[in-house]
Amino acid sequence: MRDVPLRIDLTLEQAADVWLAQYTSANTRAAYSSDLRAFLSWFGDDRSALAATSIDIDRYQAGRQSSGISEATLNRQLTALRAFYAMACDLGARADNPLGARPTVAANTSATGILDAGEIARLQAAAYVDPRTAVLVDLLLDEGMRLAEVLGLDHSDLSGPRTAKRLRVVRHGDPVSITLGRGGSRSISTLQRATRNPGPLLLGPSRGRAGATRLTRFGADHLLKQAAETAGIRQPVSANVLRRTHVTNAQRDGVAIDDIRHAMGHRDSRTTRRYLEPPDHDSSTTNSERS
Repeated sequence: MRDVPLRIDLTLEQAADVWLAQYTSANTRAAYSSDLRAFLSWFGDDRSALAATSIDIDRYQAGRQSSGISEATLNRQLTALRAFYAMACDLGARADNPLGARPTVAANTSATGILDAGEIARLQAAAYVDPRTAVLVDLLLDEGMRLAEVLGLDHSDLSGPRTAKRLRVVRHGDPVSITLGRGGSRSISTLQRATRNPGPLLLGPSRGRAGATRLTRFGADHLLKQAAETAGIRQPVSANVLRRTHVTNAQRDGVAIDDIRHAMGHRDSRTTRRYLEPPDHDSSTTNSERS
């Protein structure tokens, strides 16, 4: 039987701060904060918004639909509200969630090729011995970036302060700016200080007169496997495993599939959903999408 928390006095602002703090991605925090503000603006009374009913939510949904917003945006906004009120319930600020229970992970999701919380903690600890490995783990696991995007980073693609780094990458021919969470920002900052500017951020071994060269996929795979061995993880660990773990954890946290798709750099959410399927069933996912 689930323990029911004692009801406590909590302001909406306090509940929102606790709720947003659980998300490692700065982009997710910004999007969900905006979604909550939009609902509060419609509701018109922050003090009583914690006690919103399912009728209030239905009216809000109807109003948003009549305004002409896309279905994907509306789904994300409702997902954000569901996650917020779930946190309010956990904190004891209310007894039930007006949007119902949080959706569970798809039934066909397999644990194969996905790291659990203990494995993630051990891998991150092992990765921080080497700044390159730390960046690989943080950007693949926490941010969901492609391996090719990470390996292609140059010093000139980085900007922002130590705790809020921004990366410039090209996706589908268009430049995209990615704001990192604290973990990725700090590991990037550490690696910046350890490598020569200008030039590639992740370097491979020196090669005679040519000096250091950009880290290859083979080199990145070796670093990840080395960290996994140090961490005592028995299953194979690769860039694809880390991105699978990112997608699975994001969905369990209530992140909308369209937001996950955006973080992964996919054009179509169907590609993102393949990461929630057992590895044996996603052969249609191309190598360029996986990495």
